[in-house]
Amino acid sequence: MRRSSEGQAAFARAEEREDEDWMEEASRMQLRALREVGIAPTQRNLALLRSTALEHPELALYVRNNKCRQGALAVGDRAPVLQLHELDGTPRRFPAEATARPQVVFAGSVS
Repeated sequence: MRRSSEGQAAFARAEEREDEDWMEEASRMQLRALREVGIAPTQRNLALLRSTALEHPELALYVRNNKCRQGALAVGDRAPVLQLHELDGTPRRFPAEATARPQVVFAGSVS
């Protein structure tokens, strides 16, 4: 469903809305998938579907191709210096300068 042209169009429409985004659309697709195979579309069954994908990445395209990994940083470690890029391609160092201040980093991707 996600990869179909209809699914991709639904994701695009969701992103144009102010009140939801692609994640809500993904949840609707998952609930629909449960209904289509005869499983009650409950929050518990949705959670089971999602946990199954994590336990069996060979079955789930997005989990199978996930490049994320658990890092080795611990509380109190100095943040590594990273070379990041702005959306326009401009390179940026992060953090910009050495700092002893606590940092929280939220990261995402644009595809």
